Amino acid sequence: MINPEKVRYINDKLIVLERANISSENPPVHVINSNNMKYQFSLGQIGFGPGEISDANNVDYGIADNSISVYSSIDKKISEFSLEDRGKLALSQLKQVGDFYKAYSVLRFSDTTFFSING
Repeated sequence: MINPEKVRYINDKLIVLERANISSENPPVHVINSNNMKYQFSLGQIGFGPGEISDANNVDYGIADNSISVYSSIDKKISEFSLEDRGKLALSQLKQVGDFYKAYSVLRFSDTTFFSING
């Protein structure tokens, strides 16, 4: 971890998000086993291409049982990552349109439908 900013407890894991100003060579999301406090793996590739995220501004439960949704505030995307697959790219992404800025407590109902408190 380079410059951690936020921590969230999801599915017996601590999900640690890096600040937006880290190098694009470093992963923005880290997964730690909360039972033994051992680092498990990292998620995410910084960028603007398919499956990449611009930053990791917020994290919440994903649509699948063992997944997380990471909100990227720079490009207004919600990206789903598996907590079982150590891939760097998101499994799915939802790009927000219009004046919508930031999502809190996102609950995804399908690939294109979600409910949240927003800013």
